[in-house]
Amino acid sequence: MNKLLLVALFLLIGAKLWAGEEVIEMSVATVTIDPHTRAPVVVLRGEKEAVLPIVIGTAEARAIALALDKVTVPRPMTHDLLSSLVEKLGARVSKIFIHDLRDGIFFAQVILIKNGERLILDSRPSDAIALALRTGSPIIVAEKIVTRITTPEVEVKERIWI
Repeated sequence: MNKLLLVALFLLIGAKLWAGEEVIEMSVATVTIDPHTRAPVVVLRGEKEAVLPIVIGTAEARAIALALDKVTVPRPMTHDLLSSLVEKLGARVSKIFIHDLRDGIFFAQVILIKNGERLILDSRPSDAIALALRTGSPIIVAEKIVTRITTPEVEVKERIWI
């Protein structure tokens, strides 16, 4: 079956594709602490009740929490600087794409558009999410990851401040 026909078929049934993969658009539900490991976790929520917890670093958890709460800090944080840099260079963040999971490590890309050209930058998911929140860009995740990892029993509790 040719690719154009496949894309049309997916569009008809409502599936979303990115880079030839089925994807789910997700948003940040919360940033919390894993009660067992005490590690910070960002919890993404998507359509069809998909929930995706990703363990992240403390600094990134704080950056995500600040963006969720729309807190303005007196001096720019790293992700604020990156957002400003992208804008000053005449580009925009089109989306972030969490595309792979290998040996328990998630892999992401930041997709930039500049002068109609798509630029793809490798990123840690936590940094990409913090940037997406600052730029209002969508967060998309490869469905194969969500299918493997999603845990519907994850209780999304009140967000904590980190």
